[in-house]
Amino acid sequence: MEEAGPSDQARMLVYKILAEANRFYHQYLQERPEAEFVRQYLKKRGVDEETREKFQLGFCPDGNEFIRYALNHGYTAENLLASGVAGRTGSGNLYEYMRARLVFPIFSISTKVVAFGGRAMREDQEPKYLNTPETVAFVKGNNLYGIDRAVDFWRKNRRAILVEGYFDVIIAHRYGLGEVVAPLGTALTSNQARQLERYVDEIILLFDSDEAGNKAALRSVETLLGSEVVVKISSLPAAMDIDDYLLQFGRDNLEKILKDNKSFVEFKTELLLQGRTGLTPEEKSRVVRELIGDIQRIVNQVYQQEMIRYLAFRLDIPEDVLRREMQRTRRDKFLPEQSGNGVIPPSFGLSVLDAEELLLRLVFFHPEFLAQVPENLFTQPRCQIVLRALGRNIFSVEDICQQLPEADRGWFRSLVSFGEEEMVAEKFEQLIYDLQMRQARERLARITPEINSMLDGIIPLDENKIEEYNNLLKLIKGK
Repeated sequence: MEEAGPSDQARMLVYKILAEANRFYHQYLQERPEAEFVRQYLKKRGVDEETREKFQLGFCPDGNEFIRYALNHGYTAENLLASGVAGRTGSGNLYEYMRARLVFPIFSISTKVVAFGGRAMREDQEPKYLNTPETVAFVKGNNLYGIDRAVDFWRKNRRAILVEGYFDVIIAHRYGLGEVVAPLGTALTSNQARQLERYVDEIILLFDSDEAGNKAALRSVETLLGSEVVVKISSLPAAMDIDDYLLQFGRDNLEKILKDNKSFVEFKTELLLQGRTGLTPEEKSRVVRELIGDIQRIVNQVYQQEMIRYLAFRLDIPEDVLRREMQRTRRDKFLPEQSGNGVIPPSFGLSVLDAEELLLRLVFFHPEFLAQVPENLFTQPRCQIVLRALGRNIFSVEDICQQLPEADRGWFRSLVSFGEEEMVAEKFEQLIYDLQMRQARERLARITPEINSMLDGIIPLDENKIEEYNNLLKLIKGK
């Protein structure tokens, strides 16, 4: 059997070095006179000694002190490089990634130090913020800063608050907002989104109201669209960070901002319109084009209808016009153009939901393909209901609608409303392949944390699960 990943011994060594480095940097910040200017800086940012201790903040001096400490305690240069604590200069000398920086240890959900973030403490240092490199213990897009402390609040409140930076998280926790986390200097990734979806029903994006903050909010929304989680957006006053706002106005006022949130459709609409009314037809059309695809991706049908009503009201156009436009754009997705030689392209670029709906539509009009559809291929409950009805030889639209919840009947009528399309076997086979591969990738993403926990010794080894992991890797790699 193939190895399921880096050996347990190598991973545990990395964790051990990171824990040692964290203790070293934290103790240096707390005790050394040379770090007084960092303590004063933190004090100005609203971080007191208790909060420094809570988040295990540290300081890495300029001079490779931890490297010397580690080498004197039996670690090799290769060990330090593998942990991400150290790098090599062009001349081959070791240096510490966090040198002359305020250090933020990044903890996993199981409270292990997996990496460090650093804030420059010299005027001439660039970049201002950086992370240690990815290692066997750390993939940047899989981690959220503050998740180790937030997860208990998520379980209790079913709400997460997503912010931009380290200090936003730290000050928010100091003021009792324990559900706050931040991506690590990048837009929210799909793996980070999956972690959030496991624990919460609602996510509030709380970013700065400047152009960069608005763009960050929209990028995060794009990642979260298509999930069952309700996504809301709250904005701070211009030119204020969350930590600044809390220090100046307190938690109660921030809670008012959190309650005064907008749906992403409202938020994006207002960004596009900037408060203007009396729009021209061309302006209305542009807004609809910008938003109609986002609305289509809303899984919750009731919420989707509310967003259609909102947009129709805001643009002063009939709801039916928006629904017809949704139907038209959906049809464009369902009938992708063939390549010049008449061969279906290898990937349609559809979301999983769109691919499932397209396959269901094709089977409805071409029941000769029904027997070739695996029973477990569909993940959407409403698609599963329709497939079972087709399997019982029910092909009347209204009879199938009777099998569906009332909220999903309009969806199915719309799905099959444009009439029969021309069908080719290659197209059917490509959809089956795409959905099976996406299921394999999703399954791999779900079990990878469990595999890592086995390798970390947190839970017992499960040979069957490890074999499944390796088989999925082979399938995805085409071996």
